[in-house]
Parts: sequence; C-alpha cells; structure tokens
Amino acid sequence: MLHCLSFPLHIFDASSSLLCTFKLETVETVAQSSGVEMEAKFMDYRGSSATLERYLLKNGKEGQLYVRNDQLCTSLAGNTVSLVTVTGSGTREQLIGRQIILLCARVHPGENNTSWIMHGIMDFLMSDKEEAVELRDQFVFKLIPMLNVDGVINGSHRCSLAGVDLNRTWDQPSQVLHPVIYHSKAIVQYIVDVLGKKPFLFIDLHGHSNNFNLFLYGNNPDSSWRILDHSLPGRNDFMSLPLLLQQMCDYFSLSNCRFNITKTKESSARITLWRQFGVTRSYTLESTYCGFSCGSLKGYQVNIEHLMEMGRQLCMTFSYLKNYSPSIQRDDEDSE
Repeated sequence: MLHCLSFPLHIFDASSSLLCTFKLETVETVAQSSGVEMEAKFMDYRGSSATLERYLLKNGKEGQLYVRNDQLCTSLAGNTVSLVTVTGSGTREQLIGRQIILLCARVHPGENNTSWIMHGIMDFLMSDKEEAVELRDQFVFKLIPMLNVDGVINGSHRCSLAGVDLNRTWDQPSQVLHPVIYHSKAIVQYIVDVLGKKPFLFIDLHGHSNNFNLFLYGNNPDSSWRILDHSLPGRNDFMSLPLLLQQMCDYFSLSNCRFNITKTKESSARITLWRQFGVTRSYTLESTYCGFSCGSLKGYQVNIEHLMEMGRQLCMTFSYLKNYSPSIQRDDEDSE
C-alpha cells in the first residue's frame, strides 16, 4: 500500500536570517494491514502508567529524596492520570514549610515534544546534582506528565474524548466531562484553601507549530482586556521567570514571549490560575517543533536531547526565583 504525504517544510537560513517555505512530498510503502496507520509530526514519546512507575522506581533514591506516584483521577475512558510528587526528605514541618511548584504537560496530546521536556525535568529533579538537592530542599514539585491521556492513546492532536480543548475548560471544569482538569484544579484549590498558600509557580508545557525557540506566555495586568486588572498587585512577578531564562537558557527567546491577557484565553490554565487563585507566576511554556533562531544553536533543528536539556535548564532557574526582582516590563501587541 502506498501513502503519499504532502506538507509544508520551513527551513531557516541562519546566514541570511530568512525563513524559506517549501512543499515536501513523501511516498511510503506500508504493509497491508487491517489496522489504523498513524503518522507523528514529531519524535514519538512512548509512555504509560507502568513505564512511569518503573522509571520512578529506578531513579528514586531512598533517603536522598521523596518520590511518590499517585493516581490523580481516571480519564473518561478509565485510564489512569498520574500525579508525581518530588521533594527532599524531611520532617512534616519541613515539608509543610516548602513552596509548591506545579508543572503539567500534554493537555494537547499531539504536542509530544512537551513529554521530552517533562522527562528532562524529572531526570534533573531526581538526580544527585547539588542544584537538584537544593531545589528539593526548597520546593515540593507536583508533576502531571500526561494530562490528556485519552487523547494520546487515541491519536487526537488537541481534543479530549469529549471533543473539547481541555485548555479551555479550566475556569469551570466539569467533574463528569473534564475529570482531569477538575482534579488538577482541585490540587490548586487545596493548596490555597487548606495549606493556606498559593503555588509558587505554575507552568503548562505546550508545543508551538509556527515559532522557533523556547518562550513563555504570562500574565501582565497592564496588558489585560479588563481595565480593572490594571490595578492588580504582583505587576512585576510575571517577568521574573522569562528574564531569568533569557540569562540562563541558550534556547530561550524573550522576544517571542507574550504577556497579554485576552478574553479568548480566559478559560486557559495560565489565566484561570492567575485570576481565580492569584498565582502571579502562572505560565504557558511553548517549545518549537522546528528549531532555533537565536543562541549557539541558531539555524539548527530541535532534537530530543535539546528538549530534555530545556527541562533541565528550566529547573536551574527555579532556585533563583525567590530572590529575583525584575526591573523591567514589556509592552505587548500580540496574543498567543
């Protein structure tokens, strides 16, 4: 059986800083099969609850760190959604006193590059590196490696089995139709209402089809569609992480970042957690499918090792956030 695929190919010419677009056609010979053939647009990431459990058992070092894998909930199809907790060992008082960082990936199941970033994050957090040990002593990390597990299993690019974009349901998630978002949001509600504090940082990992590099979407009250937002506190907090990443991560582009708060994105994770819970460091982290237009890798195609390194470098910035006070703000014209 012959399959003919046609899709645009974007090539960045580093010498002239031009983006050239071509049409690429491929013909594949596929063995006759009664099954369903699927084509991935990026390097595949094969993961399951069992492989995650094996990974955590292999990398968790008793006495040096605390690692726990819980079932956050079950999906519409009855699949397990995992919640991984990583922190340093300590007394109950020490654990309660630590700030909480919440990271999640694959709300859009086709954005499998985010799983490689999450893999790099977990590798770093569970390593013996001095910086990782210090981070575990400062923070409790709550990781949701695969939010839209049904979409991943069934080959959806953006939607859940309910046929909706789960990143447009955070404002009022249904426990029946959007159980993953409902229970993910409940974690934040618990942190605020029961523990009496806000998450120190929230990052939702995404892939981007059009832009190069690694970049952030954040929340600038001055760039909100609601005029009343312009007087809200925490006006500089949103710039802390992007400015640190600009200094510490060679893959990161501050010029690609946007900090608008638009009406169409009010139900996204980034804006909902900022508006409803006051999480000023609430971000969408976007990663290119293509390559880089800045730094030492300018003109190069992104690969798996780059993505895992992005996760590691992202973690390196966390320990600096507590004492970092940005002195500049950006004016934005475009939304994500």
